[in-house]
Amino acid sequence: MSNSTKTKQLILEYIESNAAELLDEEELQEGINNFSAQIVAEKFNVSRNLASQYLNELVKEGVIEKTNSRPVFFYFRKMLEKKNERSDFRINKEDYEQSEQSNDVFENVIGHNGSLRNVIDQCKAATKYPPNGLPILLTGTSGAGKSYLANMIFNYAVEQKIIEEDKQFVIVNCSEFANNPELLTANLFGYKKGAFTGADSDNMGLIQAANGGVLFLDEVHSLNPSCQEKLFLFMDKGIYHLMGDNKNWKESSARLVFATTKDPEQALLRTLLRRIPVTINVPDLEERPIDEKEQLIFSFIQNEAKQIKKKIKLTQSYLQTLMSYRFRANVGELKSAIKRSCANAFLYHEEEGECLILKMFHLPENIIAYASFFITINEDEGDKLLFDPSKTKVEDGVEKILLLFDSLLKENDLYMEHKSDNKAFMEHAQKIITKYYDYLMFDKKNKNLRLEAYETAMEKVTEEICSRYKIQFQNNGLIPLIRYLVERGSYKSQIFEWERNEKERIDELYNMLKNKYEYEFSITEDFSEKVETIFDIRVSKMNRIILLLNIKFFNPEIKVQQIMGVVLSHGYSTASSIADAVNKLLDDYVFEAIDMPLDVTASEIGERLQSLVRRRHLSQDIILLVDMGSLEEIYKEISIIPNLNIGIINNITTKMALDVGLKIQNNDPMVQILESASKNTICSYKIIENRVREKAIIFVSETGIETARNMSELFLESLPRTINVKIIPYDYYMLMRNGINDEVFSENEVIFIAGTLNPNIKEIPYIAVEDIIGGNQLEVLHEAFSTIFSVEEMQALQNSMLMNFSLQNVVGYLTILNADKVLELVNNALNILQERLQIQLKYKSIISLNVHLSCLVERLVKKIPIETYFELDVVEREQARFIDACKDSFVKIERHYGVILPISEIAYIYDYFKAYM
Repeated sequence: MSNSTKTKQLILEYIESNAAELLDEEELQEGINNFSAQIVAEKFNVSRNLASQYLNELVKEGVIEKTNSRPVFFYFRKMLEKKNERSDFRINKEDYEQSEQSNDVFENVIGHNGSLRNVIDQCKAATKYPPNGLPILLTGTSGAGKSYLANMIFNYAVEQKIIEEDKQFVIVNCSEFANNPELLTANLFGYKKGAFTGADSDNMGLIQAANGGVLFLDEVHSLNPSCQEKLFLFMDKGIYHLMGDNKNWKESSARLVFATTKDPEQALLRTLLRRIPVTINVPDLEERPIDEKEQLIFSFIQNEAKQIKKKIKLTQSYLQTLMSYRFRANVGELKSAIKRSCANAFLYHEEEGECLILKMFHLPENIIAYASFFITINEDEGDKLLFDPSKTKVEDGVEKILLLFDSLLKENDLYMEHKSDNKAFMEHAQKIITKYYDYLMFDKKNKNLRLEAYETAMEKVTEEICSRYKIQFQNNGLIPLIRYLVERGSYKSQIFEWERNEKERIDELYNMLKNKYEYEFSITEDFSEKVETIFDIRVSKMNRIILLLNIKFFNPEIKVQQIMGVVLSHGYSTASSIADAVNKLLDDYVFEAIDMPLDVTASEIGERLQSLVRRRHLSQDIILLVDMGSLEEIYKEISIIPNLNIGIINNITTKMALDVGLKIQNNDPMVQILESASKNTICSYKIIENRVREKAIIFVSETGIETARNMSELFLESLPRTINVKIIPYDYYMLMRNGINDEVFSENEVIFIAGTLNPNIKEIPYIAVEDIIGGNQLEVLHEAFSTIFSVEEMQALQNSMLMNFSLQNVVGYLTILNADKVLELVNNALNILQERLQIQLKYKSIISLNVHLSCLVERLVKKIPIETYFELDVVEREQARFIDACKDSFVKIERHYGVILPISEIAYIYDYFKAYM
């Protein structure tokens, strides 16, 4: 018998044995309270979700019954039937629902058993702690629900009879007194008559008003240090002075709850923080599971329905838009958007008894603008697309996931007990996963549109893994896998607890698959590492099991490459470039690459190679192609790798790698490949004397070669006549990396470089596009063309360039978007950014930034942002203020175009501002 079956049987016996002891109606009514999922979970030391799952399975089997109350109670069916035969007593579930209401106000909070479970547990613990509870600090962004939670803490204390019903919940918004701290002090602690001008009578203060109750200090970061210090004595001993009376002590047992949107370590005195033992972070709306967001939407709509006394329904596009939109002001903004859309719908609602229908165009304009990029508005969507919040049941995603996990573990239990074979296990496992995928793809009513971003990122990972290991995901099998990973990430805390309780069973299944499918397991580990890096999530053992099974389902037979090729070269990306070029030419993933710094040691090379071999350990041999260094030293470091033949070839070239790769594809023996490569390594030379280099002008842009090409075309249009000078659009980052040694300089006599950002080639003059636009520093042009154009032609060139390179033309030419709108939004963003940073940029810099930011917007819309930046981690660590300011200034652009500004792009914007920071 499996562990899960044993536990379920013990739960049934527990309910049966306890129910048998309930002899009369009164005992039965009291005793049934011992059969909730929470009580059973504590009794058998399992998670509440798992206990609920077992209890509901027993209900489906017809062995026990359950009530419709909150919380749900379970009772033994057969014993009740016998009792009912002896008396007129019956349990009516509807009556029980009326009589048994929740005795915990927190159970009415959406997310109490989900994302807010740990938050609420901490609130309860701090509230119950004797004698007067513990001070609580609630942190989180604006609108996350801190004030609501503080009120629930007070209600919970009253409900639990910790606080008397006649005591008060007193709210103080400290930000209202930010400019008058003395007034706040007077209001908090009270004052004696005559303590200050205007103090015409004694005032006992808010601390006294909250005596025996709760004092909620919202936006506590607005308290100045002096006011914070005045709280110390009260927090330590419960005593304080009235303002103007330093002789007499006052007492109060008010419980303190604080809230802040700032980092407490930065905004509050450490001496105050030491006196607040419980700090609770309230998660953002976007951090909470998608089903909780849906519950919040339905709850807010039902509240509006009660208020206006009308039934409210909503269309699919309305719900989908709310589910997909990122509410920066959290739950508060979501609630406001719903109230406003109800008001918009009610404005044109005339019939008395007619149901109010919420459609997408009833939402606030900023939300509609965001949604219009993704959703087609249908004014007449039909009744079949209407949702009734009062009747619509929100799917519990975590229960679906736990059912998926438990079903797989049960199949493994049968396999380990020799009640099924491996073939049966794999067939049943595929059916279980497919059923869950069907739920994700078809049963869930709403698709979060941001899944598209995850799908795009995951496609890149999968493409690399599939190419490397010669596997595939057929028939869009990747999409449900991505949605599973996203869905699972929404329930981290609950699933973590379940996995902890089921650790032994998970390990058993994990090890079985690891031993039986060694190559698939190796792919899974590589896949998992990349997913963890890109999505910043922990890929647990259950996740890896799902990944492995997916790989096996879609790839019943995987061919293992007998020889693994590895290119190892010194430099930033030399090895990667060679390996990538050869793999593309061969249309196969033959070579791995290891890029090493110039000062790397042989032992470090050995460590990197050993790590690579552990990941691709099923290849029988390795051919290592190195650029330079001692073969003997490298050999010593890697010769310790067991059960693997290793061949090393020195002085690697792309041609050599291609020849070796072809032979690896043909499955030639390793010795034959090495001998052939050694014989074909022939060095030859040729000198080309008196080569005449053509004159050339280079255009570059950090936004890409396409932008450089567009600028070169604008320049060609400006020339008064055709000239014998090449106009070359060139890769900015290649110039930055190679400098004057780049081949473009050896092949051409470059007159000057023009563009949007200086590549800093000291030997070649540079002219910026913003200088062309502003008509400044055109000496470079005059000097370059002095022997080519006459004075009249030079003037014509300058006039044409000023016209063609005007800001409006450049932006309109460089972007696929409406130039006027782009410039409007970019200018707005720049103004906000300068204001936030308290910087006034020069006109020249503003022109340059207008071009740069317009191109940036285009890249984001095309989904081809710049993703790399040298020392990005340093910028993130040291320029957090600039990053926050940049994100805030780009809010309108992000919402208008439905894009997100990545940190790497912000780093390049920062380069423009360096001189002013």
